[in-house]
Amino acid sequence: MTKIQNEIIEIIDKLSKNAMFRLSLCSKELFHSNFWAWLIEQNPKFISIFGKEFLNIENIDVKREEKICTVKHEDIFTENKFYKKTCIADMSFIFDNNLYIIENKLKSLPNKEQLDDYLMGDIINDKYTILQRKVILTSFTKPVFKTDNNIKFISYKEICLNLKSLKYLFDNDNGNKIILENYIEYLELMNKLNESLSLKNSSLTYGELLDKINNTNLQEKVEKLHFDTFIKNLMYCHLVTDILENTKYENLFTCVTYSSREKHAYMDIMIPIHDRTLKEISEYRRKGKKDFETFYAGIQIADEEYRKYFNVIKKIKQKNNETKNALTKNLYEDFSTYINETNDDSLNCNRVNNNGFYCYDYEEDAWLYRKTNVDIKSLTFEKLKERIIKDLNYLKNKSDKY
Repeated sequence: MTKIQNEIIEIIDKLSKNAMFRLSLCSKELFHSNFWAWLIEQNPKFISIFGKEFLNIENIDVKREEKICTVKHEDIFTENKFYKKTCIADMSFIFDNNLYIIENKLKSLPNKEQLDDYLMGDIINDKYTILQRKVILTSFTKPVFKTDNNIKFISYKEICLNLKSLKYLFDNDNGNKIILENYIEYLELMNKLNESLSLKNSSLTYGELLDKINNTNLQEKVEKLHFDTFIKNLMYCHLVTDILENTKYENLFTCVTYSSREKHAYMDIMIPIHDRTLKEISEYRRKGKKDFETFYAGIQIADEEYRKYFNVIKKIKQKNNETKNALTKNLYEDFSTYINETNDDSLNCNRVNNNGFYCYDYEEDAWLYRKTNVDIKSLTFEKLKERIIKDLNYLKNKSDKY
């Protein structure tokens, strides 16, 4: 076993025994922002975990899960139809005529559009209209997009270092000091794990990490599920970020999240064959010659499965088995080379109308995948990235022909 493998196994073992980590598993990202808010309520000086500019604050009113603004988004399937989205901050506070909005990203990738919504949306609370809005993004994964003066990134490593320097604030409260020390230990372990999972120059294989996650000493089924989700999502965030940096492709669709339906973490990374926008979809529906058109094509990874993943737009609203059969047949014909290169019919569903695809079918579009024979468990993370980039390059060349 290599040094890096031993380090990861040791970190995961220690994490599984840490009280604050175990408490955090079921409450996802809000656990951290709620804990930070609690610290600040005990002593306002803890606000400086977000930066030196807050060092001299003596009093601060921190809000949790406050509705900040609303944003009107265009319905991509229907012209002149909009829906309203409410932006809810993990934490927020006012300082020096600025409204600071904390957006914590622990299990998913930082999203520029979401941060811009906070900055540009229609303010709900009138008392905030005169304030300048600023976002503080906290995450393990450094954003691949450019930030400006209104978006500040703080890593979990920085937060941990800042908390260590502020431990003295609980010198006269031994109970709270013990809680804080346990939380700091938790962050230190997560930061070590994050650095070990940076995936660069590592001989660790994807399968070896999966096996360790699956064999973690957690008795409760729910805890085990959330632990699995946490580690995999962290790993997937690194994979996607590295691929984005290595390929420099523009407008890739990426997603790292958790499926409550499938009960597992997964990552998507897809090439836009066509822009999935109202303009492009409307143009296709007016002038397109085919009943179905593939707009996104790429890769989905879920546990040990490497999947070829697609989004297909329908020319007219329809949802039935006959439509699904025609849609999947058309998709297979359009991408037969891409699919057959890694195809194994024994892995895919045998339902008559799906043509080997697993299909999430809706009236306007469908999301579909086919399992492949790619044994990702045997691949190191560098080899896995190479495999994904190879598929993305093929799809990029195909999209350029349209």
